[in-house]
Amino acid sequence: MKLTEIAADAGDPRLQIEVKGALFALAQWSAQTESDYIVPWGAAIRELGMERARPLIDIMINIGVLTDITEDESKVYKLIDDEEGLFHIIKRNKKIMDAKRKRDRNNGSLIVPVLLRDGAECRYTGEQINFRDTKNDNGGTYDHREPDEPTTPDNYVVASRGANSARAFADDSESDLPLMEPPENPIYDDWILDKLKRWPTITARTAKQMGIPNPLTDSVEAHPAPAASRATAPKSPSTPPSGTTGRQPESSPQFPSDSHKVESTDSLKVESTGRAAQEAQPRRAASSATSSISTATHQHQELSGHQPERDPQPPSRSHVRDQESANVQDLHPARKRRRRVRRR
Repeated sequence: MKLTEIAADAGDPRLQIEVKGALFALAQWSAQTESDYIVPWGAAIRELGMERARPLIDIMINIGVLTDITEDESKVYKLIDDEEGLFHIIKRNKKIMDAKRKRDRNNGSLIVPVLLRDGAECRYTGEQINFRDTKNDNGGTYDHREPDEPTTPDNYVVASRGANSARAFADDSESDLPLMEPPENPIYDDWILDKLKRWPTITARTAKQMGIPNPLTDSVEAHPAPAASRATAPKSPSTPPSGTTGRQPESSPQFPSDSHKVESTDSLKVESTGRAAQEAQPRRAASSATSSISTATHQHQELSGHQPERDPQPPSRSHVRDQESANVQDLHPARKRRRRVRRR
């Protein structure tokens, strides 16, 4: 409203827009350079121009959005802070602290010992917290007890969001919310176990150094992996070992008694002998003598019940000649008839 009155008195309605643009130009420069609302005179000249810098800064000082904090010869100005609700500039210390928080939460060597020591319990109230809750006071977070010092497990504790905020605005935080001793039996909820699974090697080494059980190892033992169960499972023998008591395992096949062994063995031999005899018969007989010899051989095997180890071999040429000599009289007339037909 004051800027509107100044623009009306000057008779220049564009002055109001020009001052607003100059103010936000200085705020943007401060945010980019992380000067925390501080604007030197040289930066003002650079952003606003050499001719308009002086009158615009005087107007901004007059309406209360800029303050002259010059102490030495160099002129320095400070923009209105966020408490007035005009604009919000993230200060340099807050940027550094946000980057530090993000870096610490992804550091397994720091997070693992803190979670194993504190669990899901606030070190200032002793109440159980919920890390999955990111809005309420009962949500879980971490507190840097010495923000300006390097973060270590000693100055980094688990805290609820409400207690952490209360300590930030308290006049005497150590008296209002003092640090409690670590719990004797830490609570490891699902969120903490999932977090520890990101660094299983660090978790095992830290738990051993602290002399406490490893929650990840206990969960693996309670629910073994399939690969581990296959490696430790004993293999059942396919055949019964010698010297056993005679009792067959449930998975082994049950054999018949001795009284039925002979009958089953004979029937199996006869069946296998007949099957082998049928397979061993030649499809085509070279001659009547060869077929008669193979038939006789098969009949002899069926009567004797003896199964040869391999398929029967065809008779040798000497045997064939002996048999052919007996049928010479039958074969010669056919040859004579062929010769007579050819001569005619």
